Amino acid sequence: SLGIFLAICGRLTIWKVPCKKSFFQKEIQKMTKNLLNDFGKIDQTKPKAWTWGEYLFVNHGLTGIRGEAKRGYPCVFDRGLPYYQAYQGSQQDKMIDTLLFLSMEEEETNLIKRSNNRHVFEEYQLLIRPYFELGGVKTIQGKKYLDYLNQQFKKKNWSIGGSADLLILTIFLDKIMDK
Repeated sequence: SLGIFLAICGRLTIWKVPCKKSFFQKEIQKMTKNLLNDFGKIDQTKPKAWTWGEYLFVNHGLTGIRGEAKRGYPCVFDRGLPYYQAYQGSQQDKMIDTLLFLSMEEEETNLIKRSNNRHVFEEYQLLIRPYFELGGVKTIQGKKYLDYLNQQFKKKNWSIGGSADLLILTIFLDKIMDK
């Protein structure tokens, strides 16, 4: 995903075009318009050869990060970036809360894979919601709950690596956008 963003930055630099959110997002959509086409070429007779993404697509209709890219990363542009930019607090707190915010916005395929449960996202959301109700990492109760979440993630072998990737894109956009 970061490679796509860097390629768009290169285009904008060569074209000497200001880095504006809507233009940047449209360029991503142009670049990734055919990204899901190979899902139509999956050999249904060889499921053992499928990638995890192919498995989720065939069995559950999930497009994962490819679908997010094709749509122009709306989770990043429309939700993550505004949340990140409006956040008041230290950089570390901002990143932690934005990470967990992003993890609630998109169905995390790493979580599904690690849990081997297609419906884990509902359980995950119920577990994360109290963190924000307690005020997030800025409050003592929120920090204690974050420790609890870390323990639960370890116990359940959960990963929100896809959300971490979206956080990187959010921070990157915040740094490069013309404001």
